[in-house]
Amino acid sequence: MTMINTKKRKRARTVRRVTTGVAAGAAVGLAVAGVAVAARRTERVLPKLPAPGATAQVQLVSKGIELAVAGRKIRTGPLQGRATFEIEAHPDDPGAVRTRITEFRLSSTGARDAVVTVEQRAGARTDATVLRRVSPRSARFQHTLALECEVNIANPRALGLPEATDDPLSLRANVPVELVGKPADFPDFDAVYKLHEPIALSGPNGAGEASMLRFSFQIQGF
Repeated sequence: MTMINTKKRKRARTVRRVTTGVAAGAAVGLAVAGVAVAARRTERVLPKLPAPGATAQVQLVSKGIELAVAGRKIRTGPLQGRATFEIEAHPDDPGAVRTRITEFRLSSTGARDAVVTVEQRAGARTDATVLRRVSPRSARFQHTLALECEVNIANPRALGLPEATDDPLSLRANVPVELVGKPADFPDFDAVYKLHEPIALSGPNGAGEASMLRFSFQIQGF
């Protein structure tokens, strides 16, 4: 009887040693895997800022703009168009560049009667804005666009505006529209830019109240 119990105790100690060894091996394996992942993250190549003097021409697509006009909220259909950016050196920050919009236009893509365009105001020279990395080791940039624009609606009634608004409607932003994105490169053909905050719009001769509530677009390559 004593001999049988002794054999059982020996087998139990052997099982514990094997189990402990497996657990220790698994822990070492996890540690090695963690080091490998950390090494890959460290070796990740961060995107570079575009060179001053470069020009970027891109396509733009938008799901539409939400506006408040004559006390009503309206939403345009999808829009598409193009933009051109000029890259300038940043005089005060070597870790950033400035971008200036020299062309910006979006227009309706659907078959609706209301032809809508959003474009840089004629003769406007939009101030350059800054493109810089979110943080020194970040894979994304922080980019804010400032756009002096106007919204033109060829047939306002097609968007549900009152019958009195038969004539084409032109709405101008009172201050530059700010659109914010976090691209992984520039130009980043998957980057989405969104309206930073609602902005007031004015009609002809300052008549009427309107505002841009929501606006976003995505950059795409040609």
